[in-house]
Amino acid sequence: MKLSILNHVIGPVIRGPSSSHTGASYFIGKLARALLSDDLLEARIIFDVKGSYARVYRQEASDLAFVAGLLGLDLADERFKRSIELAEELGIRVEFSLSDLGEGAHPNEVVIEMRGRERELVARARSIGGGMFEFLELNGSPVKLTGEEYIYLVEGREPEGASHSFESGGRRIWIVKSAEPLPIESERVIEPVFLPMKGEEIFSSGSEVERFCEREGISLGEAGLRYEAELLGMSEGDVLRMMIERYRIMKRAIEEGLRGELSLKVLKPSASTILRKLERGELAVGGPHTKAAALSMAVMHACNSNALVVAAPTGGASGTIPGVSVTLEEEFGLSEEEIARSLFAAGVAGLIIGKRATFAAEEAGCQVEIGAAGAMASAMVVEAFNGSCRQALDAAAISLQNIVGMVCDPVGGFLEVPCHTRNAIAASSAFVNADLIIGGYENPIPFDETVDAIYSVGKMMAWELRCTAMGGLAICPSAMKFKPKMG
Repeated sequence: MKLSILNHVIGPVIRGPSSSHTGASYFIGKLARALLSDDLLEARIIFDVKGSYARVYRQEASDLAFVAGLLGLDLADERFKRSIELAEELGIRVEFSLSDLGEGAHPNEVVIEMRGRERELVARARSIGGGMFEFLELNGSPVKLTGEEYIYLVEGREPEGASHSFESGGRRIWIVKSAEPLPIESERVIEPVFLPMKGEEIFSSGSEVERFCEREGISLGEAGLRYEAELLGMSEGDVLRMMIERYRIMKRAIEEGLRGELSLKVLKPSASTILRKLERGELAVGGPHTKAAALSMAVMHACNSNALVVAAPTGGASGTIPGVSVTLEEEFGLSEEEIARSLFAAGVAGLIIGKRATFAAEEAGCQVEIGAAGAMASAMVVEAFNGSCRQALDAAAISLQNIVGMVCDPVGGFLEVPCHTRNAIAASSAFVNADLIIGGYENPIPFDETVDAIYSVGKMMAWELRCTAMGGLAICPSAMKFKPKMG
């Protein structure tokens, strides 16, 4: 599976709080509505009774996201936050229910039954981490749709290049997928959800990128920029400008978290208070590490209030990298372009985690979400201070080595406790990890092997410790008052 830095690692842009449960849910709903090719009258959204959706879909705004997607709302549309109410106003009936979706169902599997004026469509899909998703079936026929291509729906005779087909309204509909627009007649053309990947990956592991950097005499960030330009079939300048825009979205999320109207369910917003005390010298230690921590919490305030954030690599981990990035700009004088180039180093570290493991806490715990963000941020700091490719990867490796086995245990199913402080600590420790490596610590376990180890540990975790709010801190006596209700 190809992975793009902008599509899957530092992105996509989503509404918080969760990339798996909010971001991907919106994308699934939007594509499902487009595949229906009809006016939507009613929809039934079914979650697996054993899965993560069943326990947290209300707490993590999956319900709002699915309906916003089904209504075709733009991500920037503030009506996202009242999408269920809006559906009622439009006369569209939406129902949520739980069922047994089968022994092999993914923790984030969903079935959407839709009825239009003339057509009906049953779509089976799953969220697979970091905003990524897959459609598995349409009206019982197997498909593979990931939102990374143009989709042409062609009725009747099988067209050249068709990959799948399904029955709809007594007619056979063929699917043609392409990374580029095609000159074919079709009933409907569905635009890509993500940036189409037209080229090839130039590396896929830490060892490969190290050799690439050594051969080319470049840094990890420069390697990431070249990778993304080649994969997307775009110029390096265009790709760099897109990363700068991602960084600006991160900064706006910080601003919203510090000044906006916030709707946290468990915590009282504290980022602005911490920053004020930092500025007045009223904290125990202070310094850039603490600033990065507080700024990361501001993003999490915004994320948990359904604001626009950059999944980096997930919604629950979206605070770490912005906190580090803005600290690098404000405390160390880096320009937006320098930040963007450093973000590509973070992107490569995340890319390798995504290739060798996953970004889904439902599969491997918080170590592959906030843990991944901390590793990415550590590589980014090394890049910002002109460290080598090897040093950046080693900083990412020791970051992961420090959190092996970290479970995902959101109190009440909300991504607030312990997610806020975990993002803060990941942001703060990125500077320490960079200093240790640049200062001379020799990491004995390479990044690739470290990633493999955390994935192995993740697969050993009990399901209660993987984003179900059924274990860890989520079942402490003080946390039980926030326990989510099923159904």
